[in-house]
Amino acid sequence: MIGTKKPTQLLKDEHQAVLQKLTALEKVFGRLDEKEAISAELKELTSFFKTEFWVHFTKEEEALFPEIETFLFLPRDAGPLGVMLMEHEDLRKTNDVIQKATAEYLAGSSGEATKKTLREQGSHFINVLRDHINKEDNILFMMADMHLSQQQIDKVAKLFLDIEGGHKAEGAKENPVIEALRARRSCKDFLGTPVPTEILTELVDVARYSPSGANKNTWRFIIVTERQDLNRLSEIARTCSWLASAQAAIAVIVDPASTRYWLEDCSVAAYAIWLAGEARGLGVAWAAMHQSDNSEESARRQKCVRDVLGLPEALYTPMVLGLGYRKSQPPDKKRPNLEDIIAWGKYPG
Repeated sequence: MIGTKKPTQLLKDEHQAVLQKLTALEKVFGRLDEKEAISAELKELTSFFKTEFWVHFTKEEEALFPEIETFLFLPRDAGPLGVMLMEHEDLRKTNDVIQKATAEYLAGSSGEATKKTLREQGSHFINVLRDHINKEDNILFMMADMHLSQQQIDKVAKLFLDIEGGHKAEGAKENPVIEALRARRSCKDFLGTPVPTEILTELVDVARYSPSGANKNTWRFIIVTERQDLNRLSEIARTCSWLASAQAAIAVIVDPASTRYWLEDCSVAAYAIWLAGEARGLGVAWAAMHQSDNSEESARRQKCVRDVLGLPEALYTPMVLGLGYRKSQPPDKKRPNLEDIIAWGKYPG
């Protein structure tokens, strides 16, 4: 056992610290109009709930709850454990909204809508978590103390140590898919370092798992690494000129007669390649060869692409992805506030 305290008592002690943080957070959310006075404290508190706090949930979900499940004789998603896990998920989702709104608020790009989001979502987070802690302390942990054997208690205590040591604290980490989505930028300035063949092949391998209409999988991919061909692609249009510095390109091609969803399918596949490239440390950008508002320009670009890639007349190339290792990190772009683009149920009148 960790010291002389049971794992449930350790969790209760952590709950007390969390309750103090919630009281402080509640006061800060009530003073959002005093930005200079509260910014440092807001940043510190939300940082705690972005990282350290989720180790606590990991201890419960991966160490304590599986042992409680053994005496409840109920599936993990039912009964008291089901309620706790549902509330964990609710708190995670609410915290994601709070973290995004806090970043906007601290960056100075927020308005009254962001403050409203922080107040409303913050109130929900605080109230749910306070009630959650009360139920765990006074019901679930009491049940655990009554029914867990000493062997189970020792097992939970050991897992706590592992988790605190960082071996299993996945709850404290950003989901890698979400991280890649938020990190994605258009990169059009590359180093002269070649991209390994195995990485280029992997990107296309990832793309073949992307969804397609009726699962027809009609897209095909051409990997271009020859400098002469990259230069020729860069000359197709002024907006493609950056391809001259790319170390490779991946053309997404399709026979439009093979599926009515050819543009959607190719777009999703291209985005899969983009995100996979981001995950492998590459910079990526999209050169549009399809112009939905200019059929003559599309036809011209398609002829140029066919000449470079040796494509038959029936095949079409909606886009070419240029990629390589970044020469510099692209700057962040201003994103719309979430409350300006989201509606529930119906379009706002």
